Amino acid sequence: MIGVVSRQIQTFLGFNVLQASYTKAFDGQETRRFFVPDIPLVSVSSLIINGITIPRATPGKFDLGYLNNANAIEGRGYFFTRGFQNITTTYIAGSQSVPQNIEQGCLDWMKIIYLNGQMTTIGGNVVKVSAGDTSLDFGGTGYVTDPKKISMPIQIYAVQELPPRRAGLRHLT
Repeated sequence: MIGVVSRQIQTFLGFNVLQASYTKAFDGQETRRFFVPDIPLVSVSSLIINGITIPRATPGKFDLGYLNNANAIEGRGYFFTRGFQNITTTYIAGSQSVPQNIEQGCLDWMKIIYLNGQMTTIGGNVVKVSAGDTSLDFGGTGYVTDPKKISMPIQIYAVQELPPRRAGLRHLT
């Protein structure tokens, strides 16, 4: 059940919580700053715009290149020109461990499920659980195969601190 709720939170957030390395192509929007979908942005190891490798700029100096903060890559003397899949970057993003507020949100969600009587003891042959209407489908090996059926409780959903796809959960007090 913890795995199902964790995956549902991960889907809601829209980005991987734990630190990982990514190489992705993006569409340019004719901007000087580019926001990656995975946060926090830890480091950028390469940036290519329209086939041109952009060098890393030196912090504190006004040389050409790129720099990054926890949310975005900034071009210094370069633009993320408009185009289809014309930006390729390799970067590391995410937290080294699950942030406490997200972990607490998962635990609170589990508590709500159990306290509302929406969860009974799960047998070894349950293949699907739907927390909203307490239905259990039997006949499998015990894995929950349809986490989309477990709706996020309003108590958890309502405490998001950031806009969608960059949302965070905090402990309910």
